[in-house]
Amino acid sequence: MARRPIRRGNPTKLPKYGHVFPKRSIERFTGSDDCVMVRIRRNQRDQRMLPGNALFCARRCWTKHADFGYMKRIEDTFQAIATRLVSGATSISSSEHQEITRFCSLWRLRFFVKQSPLHDGVINGVAPEPPRTLAQQENLESNGYAYAIGNVMPGEQIASFVIQVWVNRLCDLSTSWGVIISKGAEFVVPDTFGALGVVPLSPTCCLVANQASAEISSENVVAINRIAVEQSVQYYFARDFSSTML
Repeated sequence: MARRPIRRGNPTKLPKYGHVFPKRSIERFTGSDDCVMVRIRRNQRDQRMLPGNALFCARRCWTKHADFGYMKRIEDTFQAIATRLVSGATSISSSEHQEITRFCSLWRLRFFVKQSPLHDGVINGVAPEPPRTLAQQENLESNGYAYAIGNVMPGEQIASFVIQVWVNRLCDLSTSWGVIISKGAEFVVPDTFGALGVVPLSPTCCLVANQASAEISSENVVAINRIAVEQSVQYYFARDFSSTML
């Protein structure tokens, strides 16, 4: 579906692309060239890409208010937890378990919206709002307001509301998370793990839902990596595939 255009020069600084899996998370998997190795599923080609590459992003699928509002709050809280765990900590508080679950939900929902952008929706029973220029629409979005074009709400605004509502409903907030450490093979990150509760944090550290924290063998890492490949839709990545033992 064609996304709504942004004025030339983007004067209101609306985000053209939003990361599905956070850029900061991808950066933990980069090599000495500051890139990750990506395998494109449709042609099985491997490419080294910077974490900011548009492949990792959805184009205008949600609003600036969502991107810099509740999504950023969920990400920032999760990244603080991830940084601590990657640095060697293994304890996770009850509130942190919930924050990890919210992040996992956010990842799944953003992937869904990227794959199936929500269409504009007619607002029934409401008088159409007066016509607005593109500049007026962008100013409203930039300042955190929802708006209609006539009696039609833009799909990216609908998606922002839907994700915000479902981020706390999609997963069970009683889920616990285990810190899984590898001393051998490195983890692969798919564009989606589907409904599975797996969140890779670094090449050697991964969160798995409802599992005890443990150090696992390379064989077990390979088993997780095979699941990652099976669940992926467009691509999967790693620091370097030669270290994943696939």
